Amino acid sequence: MIRINGRTFYSIWKDAQKYRIIIYTDDENCGKFIEDKLNLIDINIDYFVTDNNISPDHKLNFKNIYDLIYENPEDIMVIVMGDFYFRAYELLTGIGLRPGDDFKWIGRYGFENINARYSYDPTFGCNIVSPDTRFPGFFVYGDPENMNAKRIVTLGGSTSDPSIYYFRNWSEILYKNLNDCGIEAVVFAGGVAGFGSSQELLKLIRDIPQLNPSVVISYSGVNNLYLLRDYPFLIEYQLEICRFLEEYSGNNKKTPQLINRPAHQKPAAGVKTDTEKIDKYDYWINNEKLMKCFCDIHGFNFLCFLQPNLLSVEKEKLGADDKEYLLNRSFMGKYGITPQMYGQAAMQFREKIRNDKNKTWLFDLSAIFDDNIDDIYLDAIHVSEKGNEIIAKKINDIILKTVKFDKGKMAKI
Repeated sequence: MIRINGRTFYSIWKDAQKYRIIIYTDDENCGKFIEDKLNLIDINIDYFVTDNNISPDHKLNFKNIYDLIYENPEDIMVIVMGDFYFRAYELLTGIGLRPGDDFKWIGRYGFENINARYSYDPTFGCNIVSPDTRFPGFFVYGDPENMNAKRIVTLGGSTSDPSIYYFRNWSEILYKNLNDCGIEAVVFAGGVAGFGSSQELLKLIRDIPQLNPSVVISYSGVNNLYLLRDYPFLIEYQLEICRFLEEYSGNNKKTPQLINRPAHQKPAAGVKTDTEKIDKYDYWINNEKLMKCFCDIHGFNFLCFLQPNLLSVEKEKLGADDKEYLLNRSFMGKYGITPQMYGQAAMQFREKIRNDKNKTWLFDLSAIFDDNIDDIYLDAIHVSEKGNEIIAKKINDIILKTVKFDKGKMAKI
């Protein structure tokens, strides 16, 4: 059974305005299913491709995948159906098509990098897999062995995750901007999809002292518009690991030993909290203040930026129907939280930070795109490379105005 949400249908519909749609599948029933669904919204499939043999009596217009070699990539969008994305990725890139630009997977339709790798992490539940094994949980831009380089660490959620999109993230662009301004820098990008301020704080405490940076940057806020019921300090990844261990212990006779002691109870996730009584902004800003104190103790400059989002933009500024739709994509309604409830929290963040923002470490970027929404938002939260360029430039300008780079020591690898 294939499940396709409204977000995906909308994105395919937008692509169909610009490209001929081609479906890549090894299952005729799957192909017929998506054809029928897309026909309901007046999207015609040009043809189907496969790398497997199809029965002679098939009724769909199938071609061999290598027929795509003769297509102009600028004219087509190949949609990969099924669970064989990694095989499809190798074949499609092998004939010169670009992921995210020329082909996408139906399971995460959009600009997301399906090849992004994550690992289990006992502290956070998961973490990004770094290309440089010396720095697990970080993408490194620049030469970390350069003792003259100013070391910058960036933290945040999916909007700061360096692995999640095919285009450049703002940390990578920031690295280039700093060097263009004469600041020899190396940037450690440590954002992870799903992380809130609690996970940023934990990552700061656990990993950042070893990097000994000149500057630590927290770019966040959106992931604290929602707090996990009963356990605001945790995120879903952490609870999923606990539930897995609970199920494993219950079904496996060889129950794991915990410090030479058998596990007799369900996993402990801490003292329950009535999250309905927690002010979400206060929770976020208090974690950021703890991060600031930690950085002060270690001699690191700390900068915090409240990130922008469409949820807090006044509707009269949105204009077109497709922008309005971004506010109501189906993923915004998970956990029983409606887009309106997210929007109320987002507006509260924007209003409250007006009394807290300052010129030394806490900055409000929530309105940075209000007058320039076109080609910025991919959904209500995530932005395009154009958006990342604007974010990086703003952060770069603030760094140049506020940071004294003689503060903090350069670390050895």
